[in-house]
Amino acid sequence: MLRVPLVALVTVSVTCLNNGVGYLPELGFNSWYAIHSHLQNYVWEAGYVASDDVLNIAEFMADKGLLALGYTRINWDDCIVVGRNATGDLIPDPAAFPEGVRSVADKLHAQGYGMGWYTVRGDTTCASGPPPRIERPGSAGHELQDAKLWASWGIDYIKVSEVVGTQKVDSRIARCKKPPRYLRRHALVPPIPRRTTRAAAPKSRTPSCATP
Repeated sequence: MLRVPLVALVTVSVTCLNNGVGYLPELGFNSWYAIHSHLQNYVWEAGYVASDDVLNIAEFMADKGLLALGYTRINWDDCIVVGRNATGDLIPDPAAFPEGVRSVADKLHAQGYGMGWYTVRGDTTCASGPPPRIERPGSAGHELQDAKLWASWGIDYIKVSEVVGTQKVDSRIARCKKPPRYLRRHALVPPIPRRTTRAAAPKSRTPSCATP
């Protein structure tokens, strides 16, 4: 008897908007990877103006043709705020933005770039700490207020980190004995200690909790 393998072909239809969004990943520049060497204990070196350096880098990128190729984001990372004022608004680091954030955003917009900003879900950013460091605030409890402020500054893109600070974890996740891997990786919940002895494989594959 002749045996003929059968192959099932499955066609998947995908509907999307033809508006250019998501055609490429976010392309551009991140300040942390280029100018963080000017930070000492996560405080900007005396006399160094980060915004001047970033504006020069943006001009260089445009001159080399990167802007025309789609590298349109100039994104700031940590060490850009120093506290909150009496009304709770973020205070930009004057060492990085002596002329204000809006001035830098306007100059980048004039070149054709969008300007990105950085925050964390927690109370303080990654670079915060006791003196000589600065307690740089995150957005916990100020999400809407911060979003309105960023819009007034001309910010086009927000990077929200989840690596430090007081995190609000969904109660369903907090009750889990084994949280989802991506949550452990981003430190939303404490890591699970490694066992010193190898345990027998469980007979049931029923999850220990329901993930949201």
